[in-house]
Amino acid sequence: MVAAVLTQVNVWVDVIFTTIYPIILIALACHFLGNVLTGRAYRRFVKWEWPQHEGGPIPAAPKVMHFEHVAAMILLALSGMYIRFPQFGARPALQWIHYVAMIVVIVNLVMRLWYAFASNRRDWREFAVTGRDITTAPKVILYYIFVKSSKPHLGKYNVMQKSTYIIFVPLLIVQAITGLVLLTQPIPFLGLSPREVMLGYTIAPLVGGVAVAGAWARTMHYLINWLFIVLTTIHVYLSVTEDFPAFLDFFGLGGGHPEEDDEAVAHGAPLPIPQAGLAPAGAAAPAAIPTMAAPVAAVAIPTMAAPVTASAVPMAAAPAPATVAQPMPLVPDQPMPMSPAQPMPTAPPTAPPPQPEPE
Repeated sequence: MVAAVLTQVNVWVDVIFTTIYPIILIALACHFLGNVLTGRAYRRFVKWEWPQHEGGPIPAAPKVMHFEHVAAMILLALSGMYIRFPQFGARPALQWIHYVAMIVVIVNLVMRLWYAFASNRRDWREFAVTGRDITTAPKVILYYIFVKSSKPHLGKYNVMQKSTYIIFVPLLIVQAITGLVLLTQPIPFLGLSPREVMLGYTIAPLVGGVAVAGAWARTMHYLINWLFIVLTTIHVYLSVTEDFPAFLDFFGLGGGHPEEDDEAVAHGAPLPIPQAGLAPAGAAAPAAIPTMAAPVAAVAIPTMAAPVTASAVPMAAAPAPATVAQPMPLVPDQPMPMSPAQPMPTAPPTAPPPQPEPE
């Protein structure tokens, strides 16, 4: 009974994914045609346009781990399919290739999680999906289906890239576990296989034995392998067609990351703040600083005393009209110059108090 059910499940997995995957390939080909017709392909492959998202060059360690992961995943997918369909031949050699690539992926996953959460250059925040990512997700989707000409850029990765990376982690963990339980070779000095150690005291008693549990694990392993093939195909296609110069630079194949100044302007980063008292080159003169009152025209204003100047002024002279200058444009952080119409008032000199004459 269990064997019949497992056979039916495997048949349905084969039918579903061997139907879906060609459809995905055709859809991606049509999408690339849309890139050509809209000019996106010309900008990426001819004008060498870099992706418009924030973030500087990626350090070397993530690049190396990503390259190892991609290479090992391709080997796992191809060798896994050959193992699943033994009529292709060369199964023993492909099994060893599959095992070596599996170890590379497991070690690489552990190292990447350590780098993201515990290293001095931890970068897990770059992959965290925020509330703004969720609200802008429809705009990203509209961009990919050619409804919008640009997509929002809130960080180094958009919400679809972040979601893909987040989904990969639990899938890799489950795939590693289901792959290890398929090993039936005895462990040296233990006499038990990894399947017996991992399933014999956990799932096997619940499903009817180690063999049945191993068969279900093999089906789950095969299903996740198809999911990785689909997700990796879409991921590689979008990386090449949307971020081609960055794609080449990421794998050390050329391209070169743009200079920081050019990158800041191209990616929409804020311009540097000018120093005190200096306006940016080519910037327009700053506007006049608004005042609480409107400018007052020059009118005669009676005063209690005439302003004192360098020349002698009779005390009985008529008051001099005071004028108020128009507000002047200011350069930031510069003191306001005094207007010639506003002389600085000075206090009149005072005579010393009279001293008593000696008797």
